[in-house]
Amino acid sequence: MKKNLNLLISSTFLTAIFGISPSAWSMELPVDNENDPKHRIRQSGILNVSGTSSFQNDSYGEGLYCLEQADKDLSQRNGFLDKAESHFKRSYEMGTEDAPHAAYKLGELYHEKQCLRKSIRYMTKAAKKGHLEAFRFLESLDSNNDFAQYKLGVMYANGTGVLKDEKKAVELFTLAADQDYANAQFDLGVMYNNGYGVIKDEKKAVELYTLAADQGHSNAQFYLGWMHENGSGVTKDEKKAVELYTLAAGQGHSNAQFDLGWLYANGTGVLKDEKKAVELYTLAANQGHSNAQFDLGVVYNNGYGVIKDEKKAVELFTLSANQGHADAQFDLGVMYNNGYGVIKDEKKAVELYTLAADQGHSNAQFYLG
Repeated sequence: MKKNLNLLISSTFLTAIFGISPSAWSMELPVDNENDPKHRIRQSGILNVSGTSSFQNDSYGEGLYCLEQADKDLSQRNGFLDKAESHFKRSYEMGTEDAPHAAYKLGELYHEKQCLRKSIRYMTKAAKKGHLEAFRFLESLDSNNDFAQYKLGVMYANGTGVLKDEKKAVELFTLAADQDYANAQFDLGVMYNNGYGVIKDEKKAVELYTLAADQGHSNAQFYLGWMHENGSGVTKDEKKAVELYTLAAGQGHSNAQFDLGWLYANGTGVLKDEKKAVELYTLAANQGHSNAQFDLGVVYNNGYGVIKDEKKAVELFTLSANQGHADAQFDLGVMYNNGYGVIKDEKKAVELYTLAADQGHSNAQFYLG
């Protein structure tokens, strides 16, 4: 059964955030300037008699050594820079205390190579972990750099590496959106849709989602479809919703696949087609979409557009129930309580009813008495 969508800050930038608190800005930079290779060399006795590196299991230190050698031996500079890049990447991926500095160094290396987007990406990673110089680098970039503006906007929107400031995020998203940057158009639409850092304006959100959707942004296509389906900020138009969900579903967007499946299952905005609904629910369920898993379970349990298969229904209800889906927990309890598609197990049924009841499921509460 389809639930109303609670429009939230986009997964595009929520999933990119690691929950670093504003206190991350208090991260101390090394007293003896750790970004200077000589600091780590003095601390570790890096140079052996032959003048080669003697770091052991210290990828960041190896990277610093390679940078020093690149400055000393210009004939092999590029080779040393490539080695430094590899070591810094390893250091960052290991997540050690040097990770923010490694990300910053990668940002510097890519900037030198004129790979600006890669440079910004790593500078953002460093800034999110509290690296002040990385943040200053991002702020210093040309005001017309949409990618940098967007990345900074994400940081302010979520309070990652900086104090949360939704108004500042709106400003930065606006600058990037005005340059036709699709991610910024979409995220700015989310801000307007929810009234984050700006007066809530669903019509403005629709405008922005449309700009991003026209560039093939799947989240924007999905959100815009939802707005049309529900008449939020725009005249209700279920056929238009089908169109937009179809575009997003074609890009593998699981929410769009599920919602489009629901529209086909109910003949809303499109001719009813239970087989098509099953196909779409299956695509979303295979991506772990709990509502799709539940609805597909209902389909198999009742034989809607598919041969009835209670064992398959139990499988699907189980997948959904394991993600905390209350309806799935209840229906799975019913299956165990009656031995439908599974060996009868009243104790297991009680467990499942309890899980659903704890979430306020009235039928589960009634069955438990």
